[in-house]
Amino acid sequence: MKAGDALAARITKAAGSSLAVYGIVTVVVLWIAGGLVRGFSPEYRGLMDTASGIIALIMAFFILNSQNRDTAALQAKADEAVIATDGARNELVGIEKRESESDIEEKRLNHEDCNAEESKV
Repeated sequence: MKAGDALAARITKAAGSSLAVYGIVTVVVLWIAGGLVRGFSPEYRGLMDTASGIIALIMAFFILNSQNRDTAALQAKADEAVIATDGARNELVGIEKRESESDIEEKRLNHEDCNAEESKV
């Protein structure tokens, strides 16, 4: 695992922990208290809006990284199951890397049509 991937995995895991939830609640309470003391001045609101926007953007990328990693692992497991199954159509292994989205949708619809015909018989 590359250093960047390891860092992203650690941050994603930490951000999803119960300790992070308690930390965020604490930060929000302090944010509100600070706003009350400062009268929610425009500068204070601007700083808090900017900080929360930057944090949200960064977390969106960490979440996307985590989802991509999980999807790739799940796809690898599914490919292994197809390869290990007798009678399975191995041409579908790795289809997500070789085909366009419209080609994948066409093959999915083809499989649905085949399954519908088999259930009629």
